[in-house]
Amino acid sequence: VPHWGAVEASVIGLVAGHESARFGLMAFPQDLPCTVSDVPDIPLTHFEATATFGAYFDAHGPGQTTPLLAALEQVGGAAEGLLGGVQGILVLRSDGEDTCEKMGPGPPPNRAGALAASTASLLESHGVRTYVIVYNYGGDPQQLDADASAGGTPVVTHLAAGDEGELID
Repeated sequence: VPHWGAVEASVIGLVAGHESARFGLMAFPQDLPCTVSDVPDIPLTHFEATATFGAYFDAHGPGQTTPLLAALEQVGGAAEGLLGGVQGILVLRSDGEDTCEKMGPGPPPNRAGALAASTASLLESHGVRTYVIVYNYGGDPQQLDADASAGGTPVVTHLAAGDEGELID
């Protein structure tokens, strides 16, 4: 993906600019479609965070699918262990809408509603506020706006970045 370098620069810039904060990373997998790891790729840390994130991006490329709902559900189920009871902020960054179907019979779920419900649960159960940032996004914004509106922040729609400068800002 040609914009992976811009994503890397913006993440590393965010981490480097907030040395007193702890950052972690859960990325969509490169090789297993529509799955999400049950452990973070980078656990919450603030020691050597810039180098840790740089090494991650040097070793990994973008995933090929976008399991947004599965990722939110995974964070919700693991929030206590991930955050240790501390409230936090989740920054959901994506270049696409959820592309993964839930397993089971019947029609595909209402993804916008499911995303919003999962995000609302993170807020209510764990005090985790969610911001949604999209980069080079061309899909239907309904899913991401529903997610952002349930995130407990003053930003109730997704934030769109069309170039590297906007993404870093």
